[in-house]
Amino acid sequence: MNMNCKESQALMDAYFDDELDLVRSLEMERHLAECPGCARLHDQRRVLRVGLSSNALRHSAPADLKAAVRTAIAAQTASGKSSRKPSNKWLLYRIPAMAAAVVSEYLELKARGAL
Repeated sequence: MNMNCKESQALMDAYFDDELDLVRSLEMERHLAECPGCARLHDQRRVLRVGLSSNALRHSAPADLKAAVRTAIAAQTASGKSSRKPSNKWLLYRIPAMAAAVVSEYLELKARGAL
């Protein structure tokens, strides 16, 4: 099976991440060898990935900030207090969402005549 440009572009990130199976990887390599446009896109993405992973974009926190954060964490841990309280707010959003999904499914089945 020959891969077209649309498929190649849709699978490009998976190809970079080695997530394609052997057959799809070989199809991608064949397509990139035969298609100058997709090969150019592949090269542009490769350059972008290399640039984004370079150490030039990484910055370390100053030593005094690191020390202040560690001191604050140690003080909070020693006092046994936590600034975060457990919350059940997620229930307020989850229950209506589940109810909406059930109603939606019911209406879909009713429209198809399955009920």
